[in-house]
Amino acid sequence: GKGFTDKRAVDTYVGTPSVWAILMFYIFSLTFCLSRFAGDISGAFLTAPDKNEKRAAVIIPDWLPYIPAKNPYEDMNDRDYETLRKAALEIKPGELRLVEKGLYGMPCLGNIFDKSLVGVQGEAGYERVETGVAVKRGQAGEPAVGVQINWIDDVFGARRGRKETAEEIAFLRSRFEWGHLFELPSDASIKYAGMDFSFFNETVEMS
Repeated sequence: GKGFTDKRAVDTYVGTPSVWAILMFYIFSLTFCLSRFAGDISGAFLTAPDKNEKRAAVIIPDWLPYIPAKNPYEDMNDRDYETLRKAALEIKPGELRLVEKGLYGMPCLGNIFDKSLVGVQGEAGYERVETGVAVKRGQAGEPAVGVQINWIDDVFGARRGRKETAEEIAFLRSRFEWGHLFELPSDASIKYAGMDFSFFNETVEMS
């Protein structure tokens, strides 16, 4: 991102991994026979909470729609509708309300989500070591047992052990909503960060 050129009082910068970091990720995963997985987080910018010192707010309009007592939505259960209805009835015309999530389209969104992702990776034992690169360290003197790179909300990971890979995928699924997230077969082909990668016999071709 180019947030470093932004002079406003919110943190808008979010970096992306360099091409060399992405290439090193592939080399490392092949060298140490790590299982690879890939995923795209859906609604990433809608779920990350805003923790900037300067916050966005909205003025509730004078006119608000009627909220029926009975659930009119076929794809929503009554319990969820009642929770939503109760929250909606607390909103009053003319109020000034902070926007905590769903800041889609604002320049600080990439940064907000990136910090949220770093927090989740930390819970799984990862440490951000480079822009867009997080590592799960092994025993002292041993190579890392896991690596994750993220191009904003596109995550590519490698993990030692099939069981550990499955557990890591399950953990990530529990923390975000994903368009897709799955372990890649050994002969997978994938497009990432505008590059095409094809794996075959413990080698990778890039174009």
